[in-house]
Amino acid sequence: MHSRTLELLASIGLGRREMRSLELAPLFDLPSPRDRGFGLIGPTGTGKTWRLVQALGTHLDGIVMASEDPANAYRPLNYAEWVNWPDAAEKIKGMVAKGYHADIVDLVESWETCGLLFLDDLGQERVTGENDYSLGVVRSLLDQRYRADRPVYWTSNLGPKDLVGIYGARMVSRMKEAWPWTVVERRDMRLAGGPA
Repeated sequence: MHSRTLELLASIGLGRREMRSLELAPLFDLPSPRDRGFGLIGPTGTGKTWRLVQALGTHLDGIVMASEDPANAYRPLNYAEWVNWPDAAEKIKGMVAKGYHADIVDLVESWETCGLLFLDDLGQERVTGENDYSLGVVRSLLDQRYRADRPVYWTSNLGPKDLVGIYGARMVSRMKEAWPWTVVERRDMRLAGGPA
């Protein structure tokens, strides 16, 4: 992967752990078709986030390498967004508590309209009930992207039934159609002492 790609990935907001996964070999092949988006579900520690980061890196690396000057390539405006959903949900709840509603609208709009959306750890947010504000946000976000036929790349530690329990059958059905998931069945690499 080009060094400029790594710089662009850091600018999107990937953390040190996510960036480290780019140095490692892919754990498994990406589902197809890759340009429409996909989901990876399965137990914790099986490399789902690792593979999602590599998918984002592959997309950006293609832009960098197609550039006339790869060392100075730039990320097109609103090309891709990386969202750790549990952290984003807490941030949104804090913004609601402070009355920053216009900022929430801007943030969610950037996720709705970006070219590629990467949502890590769906279903891991702290939900306080059926009317939890973050549930409404993610349902609306996914619904908007579904209707606009925009790709979403996502991970979850939950199985299909648990996803339905949180997001509802309608939304999970749309996710399955638009961004089909692959079940990742591997041992927990963290507990086994390997990188994850």
